[in-house]
Order: sequence, then structure tokens, then C-alpha cells
Amino acid sequence: MKKINKKYLIFFLLILLIASMLFSYSKFNTLNALKSGTGLIKIVSSNKEFVEIKSVPKIFLSNPENSMILLKEFMKEKGYEYISDERMSSTLVFGKNDAKIYVEFSLNKYYGLWKFR
Repeated sequence: MKKINKKYLIFFLLILLIASMLFSYSKFNTLNALKSGTGLIKIVSSNKEFVEIKSVPKIFLSNPENSMILLKEFMKEKGYEYISDERMSSTLVFGKNDAKIYVEFSLNKYYGLWKFR
């Protein structure tokens, strides 16, 4: 009887792991559900302004109240200027000399999402 319970528990945990990975990928474009979950908790429940949840390509979660300002300040610290004329819907463009960086920007009630291209 205990072997059957262990099998069900392992099966349930495996399904839960796969579901959390799929949810994380659909919302944050990363399969690492632990990293995206802890990043979301840091944004919602602490004073963190933004958190990197994926390094390649870079993906950040940010405080939703001032997400756009935070992104522009972050990029300015890296030496990039916002090019408002080249904005394409939800994609923001930042330039430095001849280089350009494209950032998909989205916002909801709980977090801002920055996906670097």
C-alpha cells in the first residue's frame, strides 16, 4: 500500500513540476519556475525595484508602478539612450553609438516585464 502512495506522490509532484515550468515559460519566457517565482515574490513583497530572472536573453521583472522609468534609468546607466521615434508598439528601442537594443515591455497589475532582444 505504501508503494502505491509513493508512486502517486511522485506522479503528482512530476505533474506539478511540469505545470509550473509551462506556466513560467508562458508568462516569463523561462522554464526555470523557481527563478521566476522568487523574482515575482521579491517584486511583490519587498522593496526590490527590478530582478533579473533570465540571463540569456536577459529578462527582468520590475515594480509595476514605475517600470518604464526604471527601465530607462537602467539603460541610461549602461550608456544607452531611449529612442522614442523608433518605438514599435510594445518594443522600446535604446541606442548607443551605432548599436541598438530592443526591449519588449509589458505591464500588468503585479509586475513589469522587460525582454531584451
